[in-house]
Amino acid sequence: MAMPMTSNVSRVYPGEAVVDVAGQRSKALADQIMAADKSRLKSKLGALSRADMIAVEDAISLHFGLRR
Repeated sequence: MAMPMTSNVSRVYPGEAVVDVAGQRSKALADQIMAADKSRLKSKLGALSRADMIAVEDAISLHFGLRR
């Protein structure tokens, strides 16, 4: 799965999570999650902390209406 990221964190909507990637605040857009072939990915931006990963999981759960 791939999830688009943006550096525009001025507004955060349900289904989005503010995370820290390589020292920069970014927003993970769970409402735009998609399947992507690994060969299409260019480079790794960084890794998420456990707290940021939980925030992303919560955004995905909210977007898909899953119980957490």
